[in-house]
Amino acid sequence: MEKHVDHAALAREAGRLANSKIASIQCRYTGQNNAASARARAELAQLRKINGSNNDSWFATGGLVLEGWSRERMEQFGASGSDEGRVFCALKSTLGLYALHQQSKSIGCAVLRNKDESDEDYRARAARASFGRACRLIEPKLDEAACVRRRLMAIERANDFDAVLYNVRSLIRLMKRSKTDQLIRLDYWALARDLYLLQLPGGWQENVLSRWSQDYFASVETHE
Repeated sequence: MEKHVDHAALAREAGRLANSKIASIQCRYTGQNNAASARARAELAQLRKINGSNNDSWFATGGLVLEGWSRERMEQFGASGSDEGRVFCALKSTLGLYALHQQSKSIGCAVLRNKDESDEDYRARAARASFGRACRLIEPKLDEAACVRRRLMAIERANDFDAVLYNVRSLIRLMKRSKTDQLIRLDYWALARDLYLLQLPGGWQENVLSRWSQDYFASVETHE
């Protein structure tokens, strides 16, 4: 009997792992403890290397990604070696993208849950920071956003995950440089989930791209 793989649960696990690591780094990076902030800056510098060819050593940087990794937990969701590799790839990619996004920003770029915040309020804030909506905020005027849509269409046409990641990274850079008067924040839990699903064939990819498209074309308020 073929083993059932719970891809939705594995996608959520990628999101959970990414968000827990990002929360730890961002809280220290933006906090008042100078020593902790310095360590967070060093970790961000290491993470910016992991999606490129200049990664100096997995034994130097791998701990930032792999700490807390549980093969037993993956097996609970029916993950094969290939599925586990997809979770790792989504996690690694998300952490590198966050490190790029956060670079030179004094305010946290990831949407994290506030203390005593209700589930409803947190979900609403996270929904306003989906990848599709964040892309829209780069240039809210659709008739002036051809460069954004060109990169989104390149993701849609991508033949492999490397091409997806290349264009997602380009969009993150545009978010950093956006001339709108607000910081563009991102729900990295959802991005890690989606980057896992985009590695799967067929309907999984279609669902992610459809959701990104809906969020991108929905009307937005540029001041919140």
